[in-house]
Amino acid sequence: MKRVKPSPMPAKRENFVRLLYVTLLVQFFVIAILFGALSNEYISNAYMQAWIGRNVPCWASYCTAKWIHYLSEWQWSSQSSSFDAERK
Repeated sequence: MKRVKPSPMPAKRENFVRLLYVTLLVQFFVIAILFGALSNEYISNAYMQAWIGRNVPCWASYCTAKWIHYLSEWQWSSQSSSFDAERK
């Protein structure tokens, strides 16, 4: 009776999945950094604000990212108030 060798495919598949997750995570951070840089440039550059307002007005709300700032302010204010309550 001839023995059948186990397939090396499952090990290769696990490595591929890990590589895929790492690639997705790196892409997320690169996009987040680039978006943050674009948002900061938009906020500080009046010429860019005027150009986007004329050519792509729907991007203005994405570039300001006010919803991110509001969320972070709400998060920090709720954490600081709970921290202050614990201190008293």
